[in-house]
Amino acid sequence: MNEIQRIYDRLKDIYPLTLATTLALNDGYTIDVPVIRGTAECGRFDLYKEDEDSGLFVFSVEFYGKDGDDKYTHGHPYDADEAVKYIEDFMAER
Repeated sequence: MNEIQRIYDRLKDIYPLTLATTLALNDGYTIDVPVIRGTAECGRFDLYKEDEDSGLFVFSVEFYGKDGDDKYTHGHPYDADEAVKYIEDFMAER
């Protein structure tokens, strides 16, 4: 089981999350890796690793703006525990 799956299993009963692959999301990704997507009132996020061997998490965020003026940012959680914290903070809108 990969780290994305473990993070999803840890949080799926707490937050409305989806586990898919980047290609299945059909959202412009050019890689095919597992991804967790979550949505809150403020926007949505995707958490994935560029590849399983790299160890590099990517936490990509789209903040919903007024009149379609959305803002995008991303971060790189250091490890799975920090990735969980990113998700918890986002879902709590902190």
